Amino acid sequence: MNRHVMQTSESEKDPKDMQIAKYLYGTNTPFSAVEHTELCKMMTMLRPGYRPPSRFDIGGRLFDKVQAKMKQDCKEQLEDKTVYMALDGWSNVYNEPVVCVSVNNI
Repeated sequence: MNRHVMQTSESEKDPKDMQIAKYLYGTNTPFSAVEHTELCKMMTMLRPGYRPPSRFDIGGRLFDKVQAKMKQDCKEQLEDKTVYMALDGWSNVYNEPVVCVSVNNI
């Protein structure tokens, strides 16, 4: 019976989960969208046996992994480079402070 069931190993699941998380972060999509019925159907059609991450995975362990990877990538890209920093600040509709810092290289 197992030969007829497509399974997704942990080593196959992790990159897929990471890509879904990156998509949600990059498009500012609510984490709960990953649990939408139609999205789950589509993922099952594309990869039977794959179970997408939960909204809690997206906001927890995957967020930490993606953040650490991006931090490492930035560090490698900017190492031994001359950079400049831009800083801006404002407040949101609740009068809470918002600060944006970006580092760029030439």
